[in-house]
Amino acid sequence: QDYVMRESIKRGIPCYNLLGITGHFDGSDSVLRFKQNFNGYILRQMGTFRYYPSPFKHKTIQIIKKILNR
Repeated sequence: QDYVMRESIKRGIPCYNLLGITGHFDGSDSVLRFKQNFNGYILRQMGTFRYYPSPFKHKTIQIIKKILNR
């Protein structure tokens, strides 16, 4: 993730999603405080979107994981 952040800054991309905030914003989450040190803010959005550049590979990996019980 460090490489992606550095590359984003280099290319002048103004926003980067650090992910991983659970939705409990009562101040007890040290992850939230850590991420706010990057001058970040909370942006609440609905749902989750996942993109798999190679659906065939993704499906194959899921089948292998199921077979191996992982």
